[in-house]
Amino acid sequence: MSPRKSPFRIKLIVISLCAISGLFFGCANADKKKGAASESTTEAPARPLQLVQKKDKVIPLDLETSTDSWMNAIKIDTTVYVYFYNRNNRNFYLQKYYGNSAPIKVPLHSDGPHKIARDLIQSSIHNLDSIFIHEFGFGYIINRNGEIVDKFEFPELDETVSDFRMIRFDAATRFKNGKLYVGLGTNTTKVEDFKPLRASYNFATKQLEELYLEEREILPGYNTMMKANPKLITTSSGVRKFFVGEPNHVFATTQVSDSLYEYVDQHLVNRYYMGDPNRQSATASEIRALRTEQRINGGMMSTTAVEKPPHYTSLLMDVDKRYIYRIFIHGVADTMGKNDPADAKVKGATLIALNLKTKKMNSFSLPVDGIYATASGGMFATKEGIHFSVKDQEVESEKRFNVFKIE
Repeated sequence: MSPRKSPFRIKLIVISLCAISGLFFGCANADKKKGAASESTTEAPARPLQLVQKKDKVIPLDLETSTDSWMNAIKIDTTVYVYFYNRNNRNFYLQKYYGNSAPIKVPLHSDGPHKIARDLIQSSIHNLDSIFIHEFGFGYIINRNGEIVDKFEFPELDETVSDFRMIRFDAATRFKNGKLYVGLGTNTTKVEDFKPLRASYNFATKQLEELYLEEREILPGYNTMMKANPKLITTSSGVRKFFVGEPNHVFATTQVSDSLYEYVDQHLVNRYYMGDPNRQSATASEIRALRTEQRINGGMMSTTAVEKPPHYTSLLMDVDKRYIYRIFIHGVADTMGKNDPADAKVKGATLIALNLKTKKMNSFSLPVDGIYATASGGMFATKEGIHFSVKDQEVESEKRFNVFKIE
């Protein structure tokens, strides 16, 4: 008689087999899940960014309006406006970028208590009732009705700094906490003098303050040029400088620099490469040589050659502060050899963009036929992309822009 097997032993064997089986298949399943998880988190190769032409932006114009002057974009609170000046009727126009509402017209009065004698020289809009106007050392603040709210005169700089000053409104001009932050040009007879390019005007003290950033800091080849032309030490190089930003956070570069310089609280904190990776810009001396000066009837007349070597033409930031853009011109040909700007032909252009969040730079070939890619006054940027004024428009009831977006 065979012995009976214990029920307990049979159950134990079954449980043990199940445990071993569960452990094996459970580990296998875990590995499968782990493999699936690893596979799902593997990032696909990043698609190269592209410059995509979007739908044209059209600004409607009425019969009395022309846009023979510059155009720009500005964000006031949460509203984006395209604004420009019409010399024919001395009106500012602020057109909402989104929607079809009628533009806001801000007049410059020609007579009466709110008269501004000269035509518009430079402007900076803080809000619709604080519009800053600058003309040859004098400043006005006007409201949306063109009424003068305040008038002021920019002071001479201390004689230890310079003998002459020129205030400039630019893309980094802003009003904050009772101060107007501006660009500055200086001229001096003293080699050792400080020649700042940025300053703030304090409305309480009526003085220029926070002077900083000299040309030598952002212009490659500055010392070489000054050695070759000692007289330039007391003036400037003749090379254009560009600025964008906010009161205490400014980005700066020049017509020949492939670097972008970042200043925070008047101190240089970063330098970014922002050039055409395939081409070299002209030198400061080469740009300076394009300009000739001659005395006529006791005055000085300056002319610039139409034919130009490769150089940078602009610097702009979109109103949402996502990108900084600049244009590199591959060269300009004088097609007729008469030094007439009408005969100028751009050989090619590169759009260069710096993502302000990632600090990564990208460059794209830019079409030049049919758009104004060389004049900063003919372009602006929003989150929809960079806008270029279209050349040779036949329709007078609108202003059309080609729009290019990085995607």
